[in-house]
Amino acid sequence: MANVLFLLGEYFDEPKYTNTASSMLSKITLEMPRWGSAYSNWANLMMNFTTPFKQTVISGKDAEAKRKNIALHYLPNVLLAGSVSNNSELPILSNRFVADRTFIYVCENKTCKLPVESTAEALKLLSY
Repeated sequence: MANVLFLLGEYFDEPKYTNTASSMLSKITLEMPRWGSAYSNWANLMMNFTTPFKQTVISGKDAEAKRKNIALHYLPNVLLAGSVSNNSELPILSNRFVADRTFIYVCENKTCKLPVESTAEALKLLSY
């Protein structure tokens, strides 16, 4: 549930969800070293808070195909969001749609790099 709250906080730009996930994580962190494999989902959440978490927004007519291409790669702390139209009400997708173009925005801490059009370029921006 804490992982879901974290992602909801990112999708909806809602700090209440992110703060709740952080609070939940703080209550179990002392137990994690003793039972490592039992806390793997919590460790994934901890990674989202302790390493750069990236938001990837794909907007345009080819958004779904490009999202599938990016999703083929293991990107453990990357959020993928996309839309093929300008009708989304998600804050993360607002002001991203350009007719007849498909742009990929790679963002970190709510700050985006210049948009790119190829998945190869996006994957370079997503690599560490």
